[in-house]
Amino acid sequence: MSLMNKVRKIKSKVGRLIRGNRELEMRIRKLERENAEILDSYNILFNNLYVFHELTPKRLVVQSRELVLEMLDFIDNVCKKHGIEWWLYGGSLLGAYRHGGFIPWDDDCDINMMRCDYEKFLDVVRAEVKSYGLEDNLLVKNTAKAGGKITPFTKLDYWVEDDLIGFVDVFPTDYVEKITDDLKEKYLEEHKRFRVEINAGADRRELLKSTFQKLNLTTEKCDHVMTSIEDSDFSFGVYETDEMFPLSTIGFESREYPCPKNPVHYLEYRYGDYLKVPKKVEIHDFHHRLLKTENIHEILEREIDRLHKINENFE
Repeated sequence: MSLMNKVRKIKSKVGRLIRGNRELEMRIRKLERENAEILDSYNILFNNLYVFHELTPKRLVVQSRELVLEMLDFIDNVCKKHGIEWWLYGGSLLGAYRHGGFIPWDDDCDINMMRCDYEKFLDVVRAEVKSYGLEDNLLVKNTAKAGGKITPFTKLDYWVEDDLIGFVDVFPTDYVEKITDDLKEKYLEEHKRFRVEINAGADRRELLKSTFQKLNLTTEKCDHVMTSIEDSDFSFGVYETDEMFPLSTIGFESREYPCPKNPVHYLEYRYGDYLKVPKKVEIHDFHHRLLKTENIHEILEREIDRLHKINENFE
């Protein structure tokens, strides 16, 4: 075969590959459009279901949430006794504002405190837990592993023997003295470093000292507050102090709990169009795990009643 014929043959193969790739590219684009349309239709459906309709949860979900509410009431009682301010946070604040309580697929609560109150809470809560005979059930952890990942914020987990049946996450918030253009970039760097060093056994308070210096944080009241370094990396935010305080209240299921003065100020920054259900949602799938616990309904009923009596007689 002559050189010219070889060139023509190669060009022909290249042409077929290009045409084939174009056809493949067009098919991929078509599938992407179809999948986007399907996801959009699901998103519209979920928004109609979860925003404009009343859905009735089954017994397990009702009991699980009631236990978490009793845990919140216990935390609230401890905080009132010791002069500590706290408020609904993250998905719990979003749920309160958008759904009047729990987000329909959520199974825990998130709360927030300013740094000084957070440290005070850690100093007193274990003693209060013990004074009401809950030390074997209500475990307070300010560094713990969940799903193999370190969680440097505080978790209050409710256990019955070897079964976790409820939990509340507690996050601090810090005042920030100076807001720089690269603050978020620095935050993400510190966020990663903090977790790596905590996981390696470093002292939390010593780590916080260096973090405060690098991010211009302070415990003194300033014009802005910022998401703490212990929080989730996707939750970074800087908010005007006057939009957060003084705290207000908001309805949450059958209760009223503290919330920021202007919850919309927080929700818009954190979630954007917070009144709509996003296409991608985070699900712990905790209720499915609860189903595996033998006699779970009886256990939940017993522990709800126990906590309720403690809260009614809290001193």
